[in-house]
Amino acid sequence: KIILNKLEIGEFNILNFFMSRARRILPMLLFVLIIFSPLIFFLLPSKMISLSQSILTSLFFVSNIFFYWESGYFGEAINLKPYIHLWSLSVEEQFYIIFPIYCILFYKKNYFLISLISIFLISFFLANILGPKFPNANFFLTPTRVWEILSGVFFMIFEKKKINLNSKFSNAICLVSLIAIILSFFYIDNLDNIPNFNLLPAIVGTGILIIYGEKNNIIKKLICNKALIFIGLISYSLYMLHQPFLAFNKNLNFFEESIITKILFFILLILLSSITWKFIEQPFRNVKKISTKKFLYIIIFIGTTIVILNTIIL
Repeated sequence: KIILNKLEIGEFNILNFFMSRARRILPMLLFVLIIFSPLIFFLLPSKMISLSQSILTSLFFVSNIFFYWESGYFGEAINLKPYIHLWSLSVEEQFYIIFPIYCILFYKKNYFLISLISIFLISFFLANILGPKFPNANFFLTPTRVWEILSGVFFMIFEKKKINLNSKFSNAICLVSLIAIILSFFYIDNLDNIPNFNLLPAIVGTGILIIYGEKNNIIKKLICNKALIFIGLISYSLYMLHQPFLAFNKNLNFFEESIITKILFFILLILLSSITWKFIEQPFRNVKKISTKKFLYIIIFIGTTIVILNTIIL
């Protein structure tokens, strides 16, 4: 939406866009990559080479390709890898690099929307046809993931049309959408060669809730309360921190899995994510607190340190 709104008024600057994404993504990424390195060295020395490779590929947003070559996502392997979850960040950033350039070149062309629909259909077709034959490639690689992200683009374009629905119909589809998302936790199997058409109900349901959910009193009470909004605010930190902690525990067996330890872990994760959101995410997103020049110095210094240390390890 940011890209298209700026293009429409002729004010889109790709460098400013990339800088805003860098402020959003890089500080927490670098924090997670560097803060766990000493732990990895002392606690998991036998896994240093593989972990250094995953750190470097995550830093350059190609870890989805690395993990595709190395192993699958589901099963025992995932539990032992602190950075395997960063594959999805790589897919996202690959899209963020290509999509703005694509919009600059083609947004004002008559075939812009048709071309996006064509890319969506090709990606969707590949995901469903290749999934059973090449499950790892289907899961990790961008060509079979693009259709999911493009779904969001289509909903954004739909939202810009400002199509108002009858209140009763809007309430009904919002409720059905929420149910579809909840049920997806049960009917989608981890080993079902995802992504595939089974994801469509949850993806479509999410788009509908984003556009119409706030106008629905029931949905608003369910998902727009302060507690869930706060979870949304800290969700990037939650995403970045959860897997390293889980992997260390799985590798070293600090705690046996039980309902109590899972509850305690969740509380600890919320607490730590709240702290990193407040003291890392928020300050770095604020230009008044950290100028662009200062931001670049910090990011380049930490990024270079990570590259040198892990190259030495390799």
